Amino acid sequence: MTYQDLPRNTNQALGIAEYAIEFMKNGAPSAAVLDRTALFHADACLCGLSALAMNTNAPSVLRQEALSYQASGGATVFGDATSVSPEKAILANCSAVREWDSNGTNFGYRPELGHVAGEAHRAILHLFARVVEGGQQKARGRRSSSSRRRRSG
Repeated sequence: MTYQDLPRNTNQALGIAEYAIEFMKNGAPSAAVLDRTALFHADACLCGLSALAMNTNAPSVLRQEALSYQASGGATVFGDATSVSPEKAILANCSAVREWDSNGTNFGYRPELGHVAGEAHRAILHLFARVVEGGQQKARGRRSSSSRRRRSG
């Protein structure tokens, strides 16, 4: 299983879900894929923590809202061990991760063609280091202009 055609006149969400289920049952990703996945996961977590440390609006509001929905056996939000309603934790954590939108995931990533929008690991790590070192300086821009994500309509 290497690819699945998703024609525009089909239920693409269902097609993606079926592909994911099949992959989870029978997929055997290479070590390089697993390493890249680990990098994206670490990068996403750092982006989320950085967004919260910098008190960005939506992630902070959604995190506080999630913390008001305590639930035994639920899930947790970044930076707190309180068990909350899973859907609230998911929303809060996803918002924090996507606030910086720099985890390298973008559709059409093909470095051999120069399509690398979204890669901003160094900028996020630098920002996170400033926060950890106790610097409460606000970032002047959300991302460097070279890492802004290009969106197509």
